[in-house]
Amino acid sequence: MEIQARSDAVRLEDQRKRIDAEINKATMTSPLVDAEGFPLAGVDLGGIRKARQQIRMLVHDRQQVDAQLKLLVEHAFAKSPALSASPGSSPAAGRAHLQQSISDTKDANNNSEKILAATDETMDDDTANPISARPIAVRSVSAESPAFAAGLRAGDILTSFGDLQSLSSANFSELPSQLKDGTPISVGVHRVTDDGRRQLLTLTLIPSMSWGGRGLLG
Repeated sequence: MEIQARSDAVRLEDQRKRIDAEINKATMTSPLVDAEGFPLAGVDLGGIRKARQQIRMLVHDRQQVDAQLKLLVEHAFAKSPALSASPGSSPAAGRAHLQQSISDTKDANNNSEKILAATDETMDDDTANPISARPIAVRSVSAESPAFAAGLRAGDILTSFGDLQSLSSANFSELPSQLKDGTPISVGVHRVTDDGRRQLLTLTLIPSMSWGGRGLLG
């Protein structure tokens, strides 16, 4: 499981670099109107707004990748602290790589929020606000568990859970209240595939006390 987590972490790191290259430090603050408040002449305003919206989507995707990457890196090294970051490197180098990856993730989240917060006033307010609550990612899934049977996989981001239609760290404590043995629950999932595609899935999870492992979900 640790080897798979390490492989997933490397894949997500590559995806994060691709997103960064696409964002390319784009600015969101250049004015779209002149000093008198009129739209700039000779400027494709629609194209600019579309490009800025795409940047927001990329920043949001990067934050979700960061959340998954942090969990996978921790999982990859937590049970095997002697494993190093690359073949032939020392255990100390592996631990240093882990700490640097987590630090880079925190810095990236801060930079992403700054980009979102700096959006031009001509854009819609409901898309300009930065994400403050952290997404909830699936750390691991036990084989033959209810979670596995439902299709949940390590690294998935939970977007909704039963009656909780906007799941995040802000309301994660309410999640146990949604669980009842044998009662199906609708679960919204954001997943990044191995080839970098984004999927929004709706899964049906049936909690069970009799699956043979710990808890109702696994």
